[in-house]
Amino acid sequence: MDGSSRTFLSTLLLLVTTVFATTDPNDLKILNQFRKGLDNPELLPWPEEGGDPCGIPGWKYIFCDGDRVSQIQTKNLNLSGPLPQNLNQLTELFNLGLQNNKFNGPLPSLKGLSKLKYAFLDNNNFDSIPPDFFEGLDSLEVLALDNNGLNVTTGGWQFPSSLQGSTQLTNLSCINCNLAGPLPDFLGKMNSLSFLKLSGNGLTGEIPVSLNGSGSMQVLWLNNQKGDGLTGNIDVVATMTSLTSLWLHGNKFTGSIPENIGDLATLKVLNLNGNNLVGLIPDALGNMELDNLNLNNNRFMGPIPNFKASTVSYDNNDFCQNKRGVPCAFEVMALLGFLGELNYPSNLVESWTGNDPCKGLWLGIKCNANGKVSLINLPHFNLSGTLSPSVANLGSLVEIRLGGNKLSGVVPSNWTSLTSLTLLDLSGNNISPPLPKFTTGLKPVIDGNPLFNGNPEAPSSGNNNPSAGSGNAENTPAHSNSSSTDSFESKKSKRKGEKSVVTRLAGTFGYLAPEYAVTGKITTKADVFSFGVVLMELLTGLMALDEDRPEESQYLAAWFWHIKSDKKKLMAAIDPVLDIKEETFESISIIAELAGHCTAREPSQRPEMGHAVNVLAPLVEKWKPFDDDTEEYSGIDYSLPLNQMVKGWQEAEGKDLSYMDLEDSKSSIPARPTGFADSFTSADGR
Repeated sequence: MDGSSRTFLSTLLLLVTTVFATTDPNDLKILNQFRKGLDNPELLPWPEEGGDPCGIPGWKYIFCDGDRVSQIQTKNLNLSGPLPQNLNQLTELFNLGLQNNKFNGPLPSLKGLSKLKYAFLDNNNFDSIPPDFFEGLDSLEVLALDNNGLNVTTGGWQFPSSLQGSTQLTNLSCINCNLAGPLPDFLGKMNSLSFLKLSGNGLTGEIPVSLNGSGSMQVLWLNNQKGDGLTGNIDVVATMTSLTSLWLHGNKFTGSIPENIGDLATLKVLNLNGNNLVGLIPDALGNMELDNLNLNNNRFMGPIPNFKASTVSYDNNDFCQNKRGVPCAFEVMALLGFLGELNYPSNLVESWTGNDPCKGLWLGIKCNANGKVSLINLPHFNLSGTLSPSVANLGSLVEIRLGGNKLSGVVPSNWTSLTSLTLLDLSGNNISPPLPKFTTGLKPVIDGNPLFNGNPEAPSSGNNNPSAGSGNAENTPAHSNSSSTDSFESKKSKRKGEKSVVTRLAGTFGYLAPEYAVTGKITTKADVFSFGVVLMELLTGLMALDEDRPEESQYLAAWFWHIKSDKKKLMAAIDPVLDIKEETFESISIIAELAGHCTAREPSQRPEMGHAVNVLAPLVEKWKPFDDDTEEYSGIDYSLPLNQMVKGWQEAEGKDLSYMDLEDSKSSIPARPTGFADSFTSADGR
């Protein structure tokens, strides 16, 4: 027999062996258990005992690879009953199609099915899911669990961290599957995830910041969450530039539609119906050529744009006009601009409707005999935010009363154009210097603003008389722009019943948390605020406070808050020295969000420093300045102790560092900062 004949016979023998292979005994056992456990086994045309699913003829709905079961396709058969709990012993399974039946009882664990790519378990009656269900699903690409009431008796369930091990997952659908609690952050780190459908669950909290800049997400359905629903703003979705379908309806989202919504160039369907969204519709949204746009049942204000969407609805909102493309009165737009900078407080949103502030019941607004706005009267309304330059368009204003709120930032310089203004009461807020100079001689009332004067526990100009020149910019406190380590004075003040340390500061206040400036009480959350400002400095290359910059950006923290969620503005604000490219912008966005989180107005909304470390630590590998394998860098051996490294650097640079005691590095740390009382110790600071 020649060589070619032997090769042919060997190949034929292999084929015969494969085709007529006897099914793996354990696979056969599991399939028999599958059938016997059904309430209606007669719907499966399989033998009651024995048989060879992988033989000839094979079993209907079963597909094999050699002697191993690789697929079960029993969809749409109306099968009912539980599944065998050892289903994951079918270790060669790569496609499991059990959808649209009436299977019940607990879902079997899929743990260890490393070859499983497709799992369709949707539209059944499964009642629970085991904790290890997702472990070891290394090849999983598509998972559907829709319309199964999982873990109802225990209050619902959440995606476990083991899910993030399925790095190839592209489609995750769990509509009406009884998910509860917040969305896990790791979903934003699953770079292959393109279709995320989680409608009709009990999800709460905000959309994870980790989804910021997700370039793979095409479909995101988070609509109709039960109970409290999803909350917070929707800024993050405007950074998900591959979206084609976005369903957020039936939740409790707040805030306004982000201005950069137009960056979603591929978006075709947007549904925001039934939320608590407010504010103006961005021009960018009006210009988007969507297939379907639903804005019903919110609190949108201002004019109705000439939408380019094929189908659009916007019923039950607070637009100033009833027709598209018709502008609002200029006074309405000026007041809505003012409202926007105050973050649209609900009590004002509810009453500021219509197209004439002087004919409607606009809370806190008074008009003169000529039907022009003459008074903004909103003292002690618990308002927060900043003052809007749009108020300068209300030339008939005589008085602005905003005392006793939580306003911050500076007074816009264009307010000096309000020549009829006789009273500007900003007392009891957190307004920052400098004050603009009113040519009319108007002196704003700024008593109780800690960064000016009048508060013995806050930075002071040295003049504590509220009536003495409080409106002049020259009388604002002096502040250095050099760094957060500028000199300051601290005075320990013990009052009866108080345990915190109260300080009096003079120096840079660009780093001070608002509550610290007001009360002088040292807390860890005040340190977190300062850390956030430092992150902003590192990203932008700007100082925390610089009066030489344009007015809107003089106070870095306030300005950064306005631009951090806008990709284009943030890119433009980044220090050119960082040489940021599109592929590294993700890291910058994460740091920017962390900086914003750290500088939240309310201390309770700021994270612990441990959280900041956890956010920044994964970025270390991406931003290492040199290769780990390199033992020396710039002539310095980094394996040496610190004092020897410094000495080597000194010799290499030829610089005079004689003021440093290199033999005892501890001597470079002062025992107590200059200006602290001798009695002030580290324990006091805590």
